Amino acid sequence: MPKLIDMNTGEFFELNVAANGNLVTTVSGSIEATVQEPLDVNLTNATVDVEVVGAITVTLDNMTGIFSGQITVPASGTPVQGPSITNANGFFIKGHVDNTDTVWAFPYGQTKISGYPLNAGEQAYLNVANLNESGYGADVSGEKICWLKA
Repeated sequence: MPKLIDMNTGEFFELNVAANGNLVTTVSGSIEATVQEPLDVNLTNATVDVEVVGAITVTLDNMTGIFSGQITVPASGTPVQGPSITNANGFFIKGHVDNTDTVWAFPYGQTKISGYPLNAGEQAYLNVANLNESGYGADVSGEKICWLKA
């Protein structure tokens, strides 16, 4: 089940699918959120409707394909290629908030020596048409890079 992550607190919120097909979650207060896990949807009409009735209901339309996700670097010193996800506008990447050390972004086929360092919570923009053009490394095994289509 996809989750929203509050970008300020790191708190996760489950997204549930209502009978009408809308994605629904319940939160209190105001959050700046993004989808933490890949969300594969094919809808139409390019709208985001927010209705507050004791809970916040968000309807996403015209979202095609996966638009966010995470890349895990399983072994320090072993570069990982980004997934084959296309987006003409590039991607935002961010060091996962739970990382304990630096992660690195670089052109795939190179190493962290030519890379851009990201510590936990730091972000950058990649001007690439496919995320698989990028490579990632980490100073500690198991660290993660979050990505979002721009």
